[in-house]
Amino acid sequence: SQDDARALFVKDDCITGSISALERFSKCPYAYFLRYGLKIKDPIQLGFANNYMGTLAHYIMESLLHEGSKEAFLQLDSDTLQQIIDSEMKIVEDVFPNKKEYLQFLAKRIFHAMWQCIKRFQKQEATSAFTPWQVEHNFEYPLVFDEATLKLIGIIDRIDITSSYAMVFDYKSSPKTMSLDDFKCGLSLQLPVYSTIVKEHFHKEVAGTYYFSMKNENVALPYAS
Repeated sequence: SQDDARALFVKDDCITGSISALERFSKCPYAYFLRYGLKIKDPIQLGFANNYMGTLAHYIMESLLHEGSKEAFLQLDSDTLQQIIDSEMKIVEDVFPNKKEYLQFLAKRIFHAMWQCIKRFQKQEATSAFTPWQVEHNFEYPLVFDEATLKLIGIIDRIDITSSYAMVFDYKSSPKTMSLDDFKCGLSLQLPVYSTIVKEHFHKEVAGTYYFSMKNENVALPYAS
């Protein structure tokens, strides 16, 4: 009923949630009800779960861009990256001492994936008029309706700017694409919403919004090809 829905989801005439929550509602309202109404979550995984790798990769990219200017990022070498990863993985090894050999193998995987990402960004930065401006930008974006206000909250991974334009990057642990059909169905809202927020909040034209995959994919190569 509307009364039950309001009790579950509306607080102070406001529904607060992430863009991914909105996409989940568009895909399956019942799944949204279970996760955000009844607060049912997946059980905590013991050990170093795969999604932790994505979190660590996000953190490394944030740290590198916070270290200094565009020029400092262009001069970043593999030894510096290795030191950062070793330092972070030492903390993880202290938490999971029985996983030391596995974590050392994992550190090598993370290094190769991250170094490829950094080299791609360095090539782009070297020939781009855009300068990294903000990383991990927290936002609130209210949409006011008669019944309630929908307040979208989230984090934009990276915003690059010139004097008039902006570019938005969203780091992903696996490949992700957009399609017009998914967007119209409310299933691919992240980049369009980010673009709208950057344009409205920072008064810059958005030159592009991009998913940036930090995963090394297995590419199928049939023998006949």
